Amino acid sequence: MFLMCWCFVLKSFATDKNFYGIRVVDAQTKLGVPLIALKTVHHVSYWTDSLGYVVVDEPGWYDREVYFYVSGDGYEVATDGFGYQGVRLKPRAGQIDEIVVRRTQLAERMYRITGADKYRNAQLLGIDLPYESSWPDGNVVGQDSAQAKVYNDRIYWFWGDTSIFRYPLGNFRTAGAYSLKSGQGGLSPAQGILLNYFVDENGTNAGMCPMPPNGNLIWIDGLLGVEDANGKERMVAHYSKRKSLSEQMEHGLVAFDDTTQRFGLLKTFEQENTWQHPRGHPIRVAFPEGDFFVFGDVYYHIRVPADWKAVQDPNQYEGFGPDDSSSSHFQWRKGKPPLTVKQERARIDSGSMPEGDAWLQPKDVMTGMPIVLHRGSVRWNKHRQMYIMIANQIGGDSMLGEVWYGEASLPEGPWQKVIKVASHADYSYYNPVHREFFDQEGGRMIYFEGTYVTTFSGNEHPVPRYDYNQLMYRLDLDHPGLADVRQAYDERGQNGRGVTCSPAE
Repeated sequence: MFLMCWCFVLKSFATDKNFYGIRVVDAQTKLGVPLIALKTVHHVSYWTDSLGYVVVDEPGWYDREVYFYVSGDGYEVATDGFGYQGVRLKPRAGQIDEIVVRRTQLAERMYRITGADKYRNAQLLGIDLPYESSWPDGNVVGQDSAQAKVYNDRIYWFWGDTSIFRYPLGNFRTAGAYSLKSGQGGLSPAQGILLNYFVDENGTNAGMCPMPPNGNLIWIDGLLGVEDANGKERMVAHYSKRKSLSEQMEHGLVAFDDTTQRFGLLKTFEQENTWQHPRGHPIRVAFPEGDFFVFGDVYYHIRVPADWKAVQDPNQYEGFGPDDSSSSHFQWRKGKPPLTVKQERARIDSGSMPEGDAWLQPKDVMTGMPIVLHRGSVRWNKHRQMYIMIANQIGGDSMLGEVWYGEASLPEGPWQKVIKVASHADYSYYNPVHREFFDQEGGRMIYFEGTYVTTFSGNEHPVPRYDYNQLMYRLDLDHPGLADVRQAYDERGQNGRGVTCSPAE
């Protein structure tokens, strides 16, 4: 992995506010780094905000040297002779000291997208913020698993369970907001995302799926845009009405109403239709046989014609898999579910399928170790002229905290080599997704987000303000550290079926 030459740098500058501040910046980009922990010898802890600042309001510490341990996933400072990573600072009111950290991972942490107090420390220090807004914040303090789509010239955002200020039980019927596109009133994705929440009469984020009964939990995923019978694009999503995390009561399709700005029931599916519906983060692809929506939890091995009626008909869905029980030739099959990772592994172990023909068995390009991917997204990238995957790993160095990048010629794959781009020790970062509508420099710079949360991690110490929220990263696809995976993709992905396909939007 590429490592830059680096040495510790520290400088100070004054502020007219009566606080002592510290800013942590990335040595490479000079931008503030969020989610860096500063901890004193007597266990007083601070975390940098989305601009990289902390406020130390401790007059008893002024004009004496204070040691701060410095730590943060993917970043480090130099280690001293005793093995400590930290700095000695002398707090003074009205002063800001700057600490420069070296990034040790490929992806750059940018900011927290959701939740309260994203720029709290910068505000207290009188720093100019990326934006000021009178838009409602929905009383949001935490949000899970984001869906987003450009629709009617805005970016619409939807989340799963949402925590609020006033009570431990928040909104469990999908929250929503919109933002404006960059250059059309919106911010550059390098600065942040200004969200305008859909709210109720109390200013709290509203349930976007008001179908009765009101007591049920409703999640949505598989958000896509499809032309209805009148030729008008509609936002459609899969909904799951649930009794609990593990028990689904009902599912089907909902469609967004532009007038009410809420989702309404479109179609109910039978419970046994476990795979024949949109899921994850679909893309539209032009195959030789027509345009299809293609999707999956991580491997995009389900498709349906990009047609209003077909999306609502479970019989139109196709799964990607072998053409017979002993073949390693994969194809799209109507009415048959896609081959799973475990099923493909069993074929390889039994000798009925060569390891080199695998579609779903990626390995770390650096170590050759197998990587079991959990959730993610696949997107066409103009800069690489490839389909690229951002996905998290189940297991690994943390339960759901490792994020991987891969490339393939087809949306189906094969995904044979991947490389780690971000890591979260003792923390989950699940359901990551590449936001292709934020791509910059022709797709060279990409942005991805995921849910940063203790859930499933075993960590019983949530990070204040950050826990259970969406965290944004940026990845430079020309980073030298990606060279090995760029060279390692298998050409069989392009030629295995004798055809190619391209993005349809």
